[in-house]
Amino acid sequence: MPPASDTPGSDQPDNSDGRRQPWKSFFSGEESGSEAESADDQLSLAMDPLHVTAPEDEIVRLNYFQDSEIFEHEKPYEILSQAPPGIERSNFQLRPGQPETIHDLRGLRTIFNLDQNGFQVVSNTLKTSCFDEATIKKDYLPSIEALLKSVEPDIDVHFFDWTVCNHHQHVFQVDQSPFAAIKRAKSILGNDISLLQTKRIRIINIWRPMYHPVEDWPLAVCDGSTVPPEKLIKVDHVRKHHIGESLYPLESDSYRWYYLNKQTPDEALLIKMFDSKEDVVAKCCPHTSFQKKKIAPSGKARESIEVRALVVSSF
Repeated sequence: MPPASDTPGSDQPDNSDGRRQPWKSFFSGEESGSEAESADDQLSLAMDPLHVTAPEDEIVRLNYFQDSEIFEHEKPYEILSQAPPGIERSNFQLRPGQPETIHDLRGLRTIFNLDQNGFQVVSNTLKTSCFDEATIKKDYLPSIEALLKSVEPDIDVHFFDWTVCNHHQHVFQVDQSPFAAIKRAKSILGNDISLLQTKRIRIINIWRPMYHPVEDWPLAVCDGSTVPPEKLIKVDHVRKHHIGESLYPLESDSYRWYYLNKQTPDEALLIKMFDSKEDVVAKCCPHTSFQKKKIAPSGKARESIEVRALVVSSF
């Protein structure tokens, strides 16, 4: 499989890497709106108190990308909008891997950071219970910018997408490959190659529950320092007006997994998708969600908000 790397300053015209892309004649790839639709019909719920007496590690089987001989000549893809007649929605499979431990971050959270591990937990009081589009733009995004600048002051923050949802996702991935991250940076900053070469470019997702602690399907993050680059497979994400590229990890016994048990709305999880700094330990952070073994009968469904930010700074 081709390596999952691109040069930040390159003017690469597409992401085909010489392999066939069956969807390509049907989709233009022109940008149109955000990558994910935002929901504005969330109901406000009272936040439950947090009761965590001891760390609760979980042993689970996560879904991994399955390699195949077909990918020697055809690039993996998934169509996320209406698939054209005669074209399969996806040409790859995910299968459960071997049981592995997801370590509880309670009592450990302060030792992890974006540079060394690709994720970081930040205490941050959530000051709104309304998540319609207008409130997100007016109140929530500025609060997230302030949060990011509390972690690292000398940065420029550009938000390009957010998602409000009440469902879980079991796919284990990095949202943007280096190619997709550079493409996103160019769309926001312009095609100034010198800027892309002289500034540090990162994509950081900020994820948190909206109304109450997470009781089921928490978000799990993989320590980026334990992810070999050769284990990351490029996959086209195809929408009618947007062609993206994500990274799907192959199974490996090197990974080390974590989650924040009963994460509250006042705890923001920062997850790094891309970093142009060459010598940083963790270049990205694969993530997924998983079902907990023990769930209280009165457990509430997960409701969360995730914001995606392009973060620009000096090296």
